[in-house]
Amino acid sequence: MSISVYYGRAGSGKTRAVYEHIRQVMIDCPGEPIILLVPEPATYRVERELAEFMPEKGFTMVRVVGFGRLGYQVYQSIGSKGAGQSSLSSFGRSMLLRLVMKRKQKELGLLEQATKRPEFSSVLQQLFSEFRAFRVGPDDLERGAEFVKNNVLQKKLRELAICMSAYEEELSRHGERDIDPIMEIVEALPQSPLMENSHVFIDGFHWFTPTHYELIYTLFDLAKESRYYYRFTDGSKGVKSSSSRGASLQPPFRDLRHLSRSLWL
Repeated sequence: MSISVYYGRAGSGKTRAVYEHIRQVMIDCPGEPIILLVPEPATYRVERELAEFMPEKGFTMVRVVGFGRLGYQVYQSIGSKGAGQSSLSSFGRSMLLRLVMKRKQKELGLLEQATKRPEFSSVLQQLFSEFRAFRVGPDDLERGAEFVKNNVLQKKLRELAICMSAYEEELSRHGERDIDPIMEIVEALPQSPLMENSHVFIDGFHWFTPTHYELIYTLFDLAKESRYYYRFTDGSKGVKSSSSRGASLQPPFRDLRHLSRSLWL
């Protein structure tokens, strides 16, 4: 596993450096898969720019993807979403959540009236989805309530914890689970032939959720070579880099320190 981190302010040439590095990999390692992970809205633009940058005005071995498209291609490469995929549709989960809220109605105070509204189950489902993306569970909500001084917010957090806990218990009782979509990709990645001798490039992101970090760690762990391009705004000029093959990586920015510690670099 080889990891390089390039960092610089906006306009310093990071994206051009990505294209140059990809072109060099295509020359040095012909036929090996290349994954360029960028924000979902930027995939079309980046794909066109990269094609224009190449001497042949095109490419075949580079996959320009966002997180969603990466998941689609991973599942396509292994033929399914995997055994851990829930068979419940979004509508089914919403109905199950409504059932849970009805059963827990007597334990709720502030949310009791809201649970009677049909659309509230969809709102709650979206909220739980965001909780999972940030690795927040019922116990975290309970602990958070202990540190909140506002009584109304404290009650809301505890009632949300009750609903979330009951929902997860009901899912488990039926042999189902409501897993974060990014974590589904994390579970499927080791099975995918796309990662064999792959080169991973990550560019254009400003922040990640904890589950995004988990996916990035897995990509870095499985790839032959990984390069991460990070933007900061301290006024420095040019693109700087730090590389690691098991050594210490200590760029002076919080996200990069977090990344290096989590990867045990």
